[in-house]
Amino acid sequence: MPQLDPSTFVAQLFWLVLSFVILYLLMWRVALPKVADVLQERQERIDDALRHVVREVQASADAKSLELILRIPSKLPRVVGDPQKLHQVWTNLVGNAIKYTPAGGTVGVDVQADDKMLRVRISDTGIGIAAEFHEKIFEKFFRVNEEAVASEVGSGLGLCISREIVRMHGGTIEVESVPGEGATLVVALPLESNDAGANASRSASNRSERGTHG
Repeated sequence: MPQLDPSTFVAQLFWLVLSFVILYLLMWRVALPKVADVLQERQERIDDALRHVVREVQASADAKSLELILRIPSKLPRVVGDPQKLHQVWTNLVGNAIKYTPAGGTVGVDVQADDKMLRVRISDTGIGIAAEFHEKIFEKFFRVNEEAVASEVGSGLGLCISREIVRMHGGTIEVESVPGEGATLVVALPLESNDAGANASRSASNRSERGTHG
């Protein structure tokens, strides 16, 4: 019986556990949708959040000899968001990039901001995603029917949950990819100073839900 390299076993075990956690979170959301929709918002430093995620997944990148690069500008505005839910997004997207990038490749996390939006670009040198799947990958339980994808442990739920969380924050996720040339997922979140009305609206909606269902 062939024996797995210890580092490979640890990496596969990590993604298996993560998949079960994501599945549990989705089941909890379906069972208690109104409670799950409530955002615990505060001013969030995306730079600190991403540094924390990179530290968490560094061992998985090292196990595949991947170069994991984080590029953050010296001055970055804050967003208003739910730190735990956004952490789930960053963990899933960076984790997917590591999972689907062959050994020796590169995963990059780049942060940019303009007057209205903060954008996090998570790119890899992996297998890429065909154009016809750019929207389908965000559907529940969808997985691309390719050998390189099927060989990796996954629930088909992570991207669906990530997009829902980003939408709850008034943002978007877009895919830029060509098969065989890697993929980039771009998360855009509204900045606090330009989204005060939307944040107030979401907070009022959350208070209304708690009053209705309390």
